[in-house]
Amino acid sequence: DCGTLTRAIPVDCVPFEESAARYAHPVHPPELRWLDLLEAQLGALPRLLLDLGAGDGWFVGAACERSWGATGLEGSVEMVEIARAAGRPVSLCDLDEWEFDGTPVSAVRLWFVLEHVRRPGQLVRQLARALRPGGLLLLAVPNDANWLSRRVMRDEADRFWEHPVHLHHFPPFGLERFLGTLGLEPVIAESGRPTELMRGGALPLYETWERIRAVDPGLSRLFYELGVGRTREMLFRKK
Repeated sequence: DCGTLTRAIPVDCVPFEESAARYAHPVHPPELRWLDLLEAQLGALPRLLLDLGAGDGWFVGAACERSWGATGLEGSVEMVEIARAAGRPVSLCDLDEWEFDGTPVSAVRLWFVLEHVRRPGQLVRQLARALRPGGLLLLAVPNDANWLSRRVMRDEADRFWEHPVHLHHFPPFGLERFLGTLGLEPVIAESGRPTELMRGGALPLYETWERIRAVDPGLSRLFYELGVGRTREMLFRKK
């Protein structure tokens, strides 16, 4: 119903660990903007965060430094080892098997995760149950149907939507409609990494873009409405 496309390849053939090291990185100050936004929107709810697909645990670690009760779950053995070596509370977990254990949280982070798991709908249903009323879901996915990317990024190395570890491709607004059926309503919706500025993924340009939209997010919200930008980054609230 939401128009999601799934790759017709065996899951066992997807080399997830091969790319895991790419997601270990130092914390860049512009990325902490989303933690600021969580805190601004949380209200009176306790600072309890669950980061699903936590990677090397940098976001969990940043939240803990601000006195959050934060934990992370990650499917990559390599990433969990990196997180634990840094003292970050991240545990190994197959996210396709994760189920809500009855302990509610105030915020869930699902940052570039849904395109990797085998059953994204099941995972989202479980996390919607885990959120307290008024709780927040921080979500990002690649903008696979970005018409501008398909015209500008002709080089196969830049065609991120065809990466072998992306099992699912979410069309604009279909995922948002699905989340609405679970009682999640958008609070913030933006595009990240505009193609015309981010060709090749050069980090200095990425950091510059993040600083600009932290001051004035209006342009990234316009890009979101137009369906352009390499990613869709959103904050939802549970009714």
